[in-house]
Amino acid sequence: MRTGPTAPFLLIADEQALASAGWPLLAVNNLPGEDDAAFRITLAAAGSFIVNLELGNTSFGDWRRGVGTDGVYRGKHY
Repeated sequence: MRTGPTAPFLLIADEQALASAGWPLLAVNNLPGEDDAAFRITLAAAGSFIVNLELGNTSFGDWRRGVGTDGVYRGKHY
């Protein structure tokens, strides 16, 4: 029996996200044994992020590599 969260990733609308232009949500990899660093992703890109991760078209790391120097993903939407 599995206990605890089962979502492969989390998008968190924290205080920083709600106070910033573009609403950069905090993206957290929630898979056991994965150590991808959390990053922020704009609300505009979040839908594509969710769909492509769920379909297996991209990985969390693929999106992480597109993060700017400020820690926010603002790149191309797959």
